Amino acid sequence: MATLIKPVIVLHWAGRNVTSDIGPYVKTISYTDNLNRGEQNTPDAISLTLNNLDKRFLNEWKPTKGDGLNAGILFNGKQWMWGRFEIDDIKYRFAPDEVIIGASAATINRTALDKQQNRAWDDIQLSTLLGLIARESGLNAVLSGDDVQLVRVEQQAESALSLLSRLGSKYGLAVNVKDLTIYMGTPQGLPDLVLSIDDRNVIQKLDLPEVTRNQSSAVIVEYYDQEKKQTLQYKTGNANAADSNALRLYDAPATTYEEAKTYAESALSEQAETSKATGSVTLIATPVFAGQVIAFTGLGKVHSRWQILNQTTTVSTRGWTCNARLGKK
Repeated sequence: MATLIKPVIVLHWAGRNVTSDIGPYVKTISYTDNLNRGEQNTPDAISLTLNNLDKRFLNEWKPTKGDGLNAGILFNGKQWMWGRFEIDDIKYRFAPDEVIIGASAATINRTALDKQQNRAWDDIQLSTLLGLIARESGLNAVLSGDDVQLVRVEQQAESALSLLSRLGSKYGLAVNVKDLTIYMGTPQGLPDLVLSIDDRNVIQKLDLPEVTRNQSSAVIVEYYDQEKKQTLQYKTGNANAADSNALRLYDAPATTYEEAKTYAESALSEQAETSKATGSVTLIATPVFAGQVIAFTGLGKVHSRWQILNQTTTVSTRGWTCNARLGKK
């Protein structure tokens, strides 16, 4: 029988360590970590449910919107902290007496990130643009993908975060706001998590799809080359696929061979990502991260390497579990 791991919930609230003060009142805490791809950005979040039977969270411990919240857990002598969040949702429940607090990693310094404006940059590196936008909000910047040279970037009646998400979609880079940092690309340095499918002390539930939906195996981008003064096309994917069966894009923002190549390869990758069925896993007492690869052993000829697309870790008095959505790696 597995040894029951009882983690200690660590809480820093508005700059104060309140672990010993509030810890005993925590009924559940959940941490959701996302690997955001495409133009839809779902920020990391924390949900905290507190016992309010003695009404302390109506008075001396009343939470305030905008309070900073750092949370994590201690287990087996290790500490797993989830970064800095900001309280943006507070709900009071009576019978049972509880207060439910929601905090988001993306509400910090949102004014500059959310301001819709029109501006443009010429001949700028992606890393430079990311750094400029991050500094406007007092955030750090990390680019873990290719640092492409952008001929021209236009922000047209959209927020800076929407612009970054759009560029991330174009170049196949996830965009996330975590712990006072804007990340573009899959987090680097995450070790593979090797799990045996027979270890039921760790794997509570596992679903891995083997068959994927039909999809185009090639993408064709038609673009107007300004130097050659003619319409050209770039094809990527299955070279043997008939043009009639390829996904053809006529309005790609490309004027050179390299731009068409980048856009076509990103479109092919995005199509494959959205067409693939996703798997799911429920793990017991296992810290994981969005973007991390799980290598399952004991699967025989079934595909064994899967990437965590998003995960929610929930800690309560009943135990500690993680539910993750998986994509083929």
